[in-house]
Amino acid sequence: MRTLDETIENILEVVEDCLNHEKDSSEGILNHVKTIIPIYNNEYGIEEPAIWIVQHPITVNGDENLSQILELKSTIEFACVEYDPDPKIAEQKARRLAGNVALAIKNNYRRIQYDKFEDRIIENVKFNTLYPVGEIPVEGKMEKIPVAGIVLDFEFSVDWVNYC
Repeated sequence: MRTLDETIENILEVVEDCLNHEKDSSEGILNHVKTIIPIYNNEYGIEEPAIWIVQHPITVNGDENLSQILELKSTIEFACVEYDPDPKIAEQKARRLAGNVALAIKNNYRRIQYDKFEDRIIENVKFNTLYPVGEIPVEGKMEKIPVAGIVLDFEFSVDWVNYC
């Protein structure tokens, strides 16, 4: 079994690999995406279409007793941006991209975690929230680009007594 920190890092690695698998494949559902941002504080510019991976707090998913195996969930938000001069079309593109992010993870997380770690780290992925419309400012411009966010919960276990 892994420590809590190792498990969190492994989950983030699997998530990023799921997205990159679909981005890098000519047949992938994310093959048009230009930028995947895996860190919270991005100081570099982005080229859209883009997916920003934002980790939320990790919470207990059941009994919180520290003297046992803890069932936890890592909540991750994916902010999706795809520009179009027509704001309505840009909103639709962002929502479609958010849906494709969830599909990319659903279709790949089991295989990728076994290929990388020969183990089941992520036990399940569940839908949490869809933010269908938001916006982000564009540096140097008056306009704002629509963004859609999808939040997924990645369930996993940690043996608190022996591995934390």
